[in-house]
Amino acid sequence: MSRDELHAIAQADTPEGVQVPNTMPGLIAWGFMRFGTNAMIMMICLGVGGYALKGIYADLGRSNMIVLEMVRAQTTSNTRLESTLAELARQVENNTRAITDLQRTTTRNQ
Repeated sequence: MSRDELHAIAQADTPEGVQVPNTMPGLIAWGFMRFGTNAMIMMICLGVGGYALKGIYADLGRSNMIVLEMVRAQTTSNTRLESTLAELARQVENNTRAITDLQRTTTRNQ
């Protein structure tokens, strides 16, 4: 949450005659007075934890993109391999037919 967003919340939560400073130390002091020490410590811990999780999830997103690119490359490679193997199978069939025909012709001529 930005400083301006916190200031807007603080202004809306306090009486009109009270001015809440638009500085982080002023907002922290307002939070301690408004919510108490335990609640503020919990909010700060959640904020720090949220910031840490943001970094973790950003790193996870980068890792997922790398894995996705690897899967795409593997899929492309497998597709090319499949078509190459199909072409080789056709050539083997053609060669087998040619050998069989040659054997028949040789057998007839003997």
